Amino acid sequence: MGRWRWQGHEKGMRILGNAIMLHASALPEIHKDPADRFIIATALLNGCVVVTGDRRFPEYGVETMQ
Repeated sequence: MGRWRWQGHEKGMRILGNAIMLHASALPEIHKDPADRFIIATALLNGCVVVTGDRRFPEYGVETMQ
C-alpha cells in the first residue's frame, strides 16, 4: 500500500490480513474492543509503537507513547 508523511515522520499503512485477525482473536481478553484488539495485534506482529492513552495496551506487551 501507499506511504505518507506526517509531521516529518514516515508512516506505513498496514493491511488487516488473516495473520492480524487470527492473532487478535487469540489475544487474552484484557481488552474487549475488537478494533483495539486489531491495533494491538498489528503492533505486536509488526513491531510498531502505538500512540494511545489506553492503559491496557501495555498489558499485551505493546510499546505505547502518549
